[in-house]
Amino acid sequence: MNAPESRAWALYCAETSGSADVRDFWSELPAHVQKHYLSRVSTSLPTDAAERKAAPMAEGLLWYFPNALAEVARVSKAGNDQHNPGQPMHHARGKSTDHADCIMRHLVDAGTIDTDGQRHSAKVVWRALALLQEELERDLGLPLPRNARAAESVAPVLADAFTILTDGTVVMNAKIGTEHAP
Repeated sequence: MNAPESRAWALYCAETSGSADVRDFWSELPAHVQKHYLSRVSTSLPTDAAERKAAPMAEGLLWYFPNALAEVARVSKAGNDQHNPGQPMHHARGKSTDHADCIMRHLVDAGTIDTDGQRHSAKVVWRALALLQEELERDLGLPLPRNARAAESVAPVLADAFTILTDGTVVMNAKIGTEHAP
């Protein structure tokens, strides 16, 4: 049992009145239960010191590109204000998932300012980070980051966007899908 599994097992035991000393039963829990508890205690970042040092986030990212990262953060804030008005900052997955196409669209206009006042180049970086993050989550089985919300959370908005008529025709109630996040 690795460190995240040990923490997840302890949390499971605490919540189910089990004994945290009986570690052999972790492997007998259903996979979806293990995944649930692991997502609550695990970080997707390495816990091994050597692995952490191999990805120096401050020295190899923040301190290389502080102004560029601040610009990408502005894009995140503007996108959140546009698509999640009045809500705390979060990446609402599913509202706009065409990252690769948006990267190309913004790349064509790199070096200029978009109609919302944000730099196209910063939007390229935002979309590239979103694309890479989702790829890593998918390929490595990583949990959603703290400020990401699963695509299901936007289903009610999409459901309200369409009406199915008695003859089976689908009518769009609002202009959905034509506006994109950063």
